[in-house]
Amino acid sequence: MNLVDLKARVARFGALAKGLAKESGLWQHEEALLLFAERKLYLNAVMDALAGVEQARVVLIQVIQRTEARRPA
Repeated sequence: MNLVDLKARVARFGALAKGLAKESGLWQHEEALLLFAERKLYLNAVMDALAGVEQARVVLIQVIQRTEARRPA
């Protein structure tokens, strides 16, 4: 794994986070198919996934910053 790979991963996690956030927003007021309890469980799971993706993305960004700071100019 190198910096190019890490940066690509950060970009993929960013896209995934945007998709999860959009998914959450789409279901906030939608009641057609899911019952209230089902919607709440689903949204909680989506938000948990979003939090995990963001945490992973932040860790990788910190690794990239640390690695780039150690590289000679």
